[in-house]
Amino acid sequence: MRIFFQMRKGYAKRALVVACVLLGTLWTLGNSAKAQTQVQDKPGHATQRLYLKDGSFQLVTEYHLQGDHVHYYSAERAAWEDVPMNLVDLAATQKWNRESDQLVEKARAERSAERAAAEAEVRRELDIKQPQVAPKLRLPEKGYFWGLDVFDGKPNLIPMAQPEAEAEAREKARAEFAGQRADEKKQKKKVTDAELAKAEATAKAYEANAANLPPIAPKAEKAGRREELHLSGTASRRAFHVTMPVLYLRAGSLPSAKFVLIRMLVDFQHQERRMSPPSVEALAGGNGKGFAAVSVTDMPGGKWLKIAMPTDLPIGQYALVRILGPDEWDEHVWDFSVNPEAPQNGEAVGVDNE
Repeated sequence: MRIFFQMRKGYAKRALVVACVLLGTLWTLGNSAKAQTQVQDKPGHATQRLYLKDGSFQLVTEYHLQGDHVHYYSAERAAWEDVPMNLVDLAATQKWNRESDQLVEKARAERSAERAAAEAEVRRELDIKQPQVAPKLRLPEKGYFWGLDVFDGKPNLIPMAQPEAEAEAREKARAEFAGQRADEKKQKKKVTDAELAKAEATAKAYEANAANLPPIAPKAEKAGRREELHLSGTASRRAFHVTMPVLYLRAGSLPSAKFVLIRMLVDFQHQERRMSPPSVEALAGGNGKGFAAVSVTDMPGGKWLKIAMPTDLPIGQYALVRILGPDEWDEHVWDFSVNPEAPQNGEAVGVDNE
């Protein structure tokens, strides 16, 4: 029995030794593989040439002069190697690598110049199609007429629409709702408050969208008029908070772009605004009581027109009127108000919500 236990004890010792040897081998192999991976994964360099005096060369990622030999990392074998210094043509190596670096740098500079030129062209086209009118604020891609305002210290753009276009849009929404109600009456359904609210929201959306439609131009049979114009409501839907708003009209939207600005009279009794057209004599003078000529200039690229006010505007209601010719003006006007205390315009487009 004692012999049996001695044999088992001997086997156990040998097994322990074998296990330690195996663990040591695995540890060594693991570290070796890790070290090799670290070498292979080290940040790569541009491939260079290490020229030998016989005219051949080695492709390397880096090399170091170490006494009587050159220590280099082979790009082909992914390993560190050595070659005697007396076999290396150091002048040819440095010359080729220097010229290679210059070619790489030249190609990089050319690509950078090409990118810069392409970006400049994109910006140029964007500046033509959507000019920047304030810091970080460009004219929107959609819409035909915009006004630059400042609210709470932030610039924003107000969509300009003609009251007639807004009225037509609202009537269209109401007609659609009326048609829907007619169908519901046939089915003996009652209209709910939610449906009424939805109809009103639709009408307002149609009305707001009128600013994105092309301006209404007068028909040929009544090119112009001189009668007094009446607009419903005592205030415009658009209020500028600055006293010299700047307007932007998409070029080509109208056959001509000669405008005057007229201050409208507010009739609280009839809940309307009204205006009388300026006389021919007043127009010839450029300015008169209750109205003033505005300057219209082409913006770079010819895609937009800039309309500037002649002076600071006092608080009030205004209409921008297009002059068609001697003694004729377009009845399809653009209305707005000037009131620094007015709330923010609901459809305004700013830096944060463009």
